[in-house]
Order: sequence, then structure tokens, then C-alpha cells
Amino acid sequence: MIGELIKIFRKARGVGVMELSKKLGINRISLFRIEKGQRQPSEKTAIEALKFLGLSEEHIYAIFVFNEMLRWKMISRDTKQDEVRPFLKRLNTKDQNGRILSRYFERILNQKRHAAKRNRT
Repeated sequence: MIGELIKIFRKARGVGVMELSKKLGINRISLFRIEKGQRQPSEKTAIEALKFLGLSEEHIYAIFVFNEMLRWKMISRDTKQDEVRPFLKRLNTKDQNGRILSRYFERILNQKRHAAKRNRT
């Protein structure tokens, strides 16, 4: 998930793979693998990348919290919409970065809900 967000923000900012990989001190192949979800970045690398791409500490914190909630299955088909909506609404009203994150998180939640419905049938 974090890798996909790095890619989304990298492209939105017009930053090339070479430029970001040099800034992070990793090779471009590693960055490609991170962006494709084939490899998880270290927390330090993820934070450096997101900061370089212009995300605030609040947005970075939201990404890590959301990622952990997914990892620990705190967000599942049983998650009530009312529990997540205020979080997404706050993100969506902040700024362009917040709106991008809000749409991305919404898409992830919808994918989880659709997958849960398919599994029940």
C-alpha cells in the first residue's frame, strides 16, 4: 500500500524514478519493486519518500495508521461505515494531498467490501 501511494504522489509531482531513488539512496529497481508492492520499504525510506513528495506529517501519520489497521484486519467487511467516514472526511477537506489519500483509502475499503461479498457467496 505505501509503495503504491509513493508512486501516486511521485507521478502527481512529476518526480522521476531516478530522482527519487537518488534522494532515498536506493537503486531504481528497488524503487520499482516498492511501488509495485513486491518489496516493503523500511519505515525510514517510506517517510523520507513521502516527505520529499510534499506530504505533511499528519498525512504520513494517516497513511501509517491506515496501513496498520489493514494489516491487523481492523478494517474488514464488518467495519461500520460510520467508523471510517469521519476520518476520510477530515482528510478530504484538508488539501489536495488529503483528497488524494481520501480517494485512495476509499478505493481500498471498497475493494475489501467487494472481496468480502464475493467470499460470502
